[in-house]
Amino acid sequence: MANPKTPSRSLASLLIAQAQVVFNDNATKIMLIALVQFPGILKGIDADVVKGVVAALLVAPLVAFAPLAGWVNDRFPKSRVLNIALGAQFFIILLLVGALWLHLLWGAVVCLLLLALQVTVFAPAKRAILLELVEPQTLERSAGKARRVLDRRREKGLI
Repeated sequence: MANPKTPSRSLASLLIAQAQVVFNDNATKIMLIALVQFPGILKGIDADVVKGVVAALLVAPLVAFAPLAGWVNDRFPKSRVLNIALGAQFFIILLLVGALWLHLLWGAVVCLLLLALQVTVFAPAKRAILLELVEPQTLERSAGKARRVLDRRREKGLI
């Protein structure tokens, strides 16, 4: 007989992972936009150009790679896709820290692109695995919990 608490633990883990992914993604975006606006960071480069590149990188991966991310999530087990996406996020954040440590602004922008790609793969996997974690009767309530986690973090100013 299966452990009845496993789905709730898995759901809690999923909600924590979702909050972590959203926080890291938004923190990176805000940090890069603030960094670009700081005087002296961009030597000989127009800050508006870099802001435009960062703004484009916020949306472009979601639009360009959504079909590929959907295919990956349909083709491979959702838990594996989620674990790989979370592992990728860890290494991308390490790369981002390294780029900032070495004062490589364009390296940080590339890390933002990689993080956006990671989110593009994570989001559909998160939605799809929710169907596997909960019973159909509680799906709407569980999806509501996932949404409330994000709303509370926004209200507290964390994302």
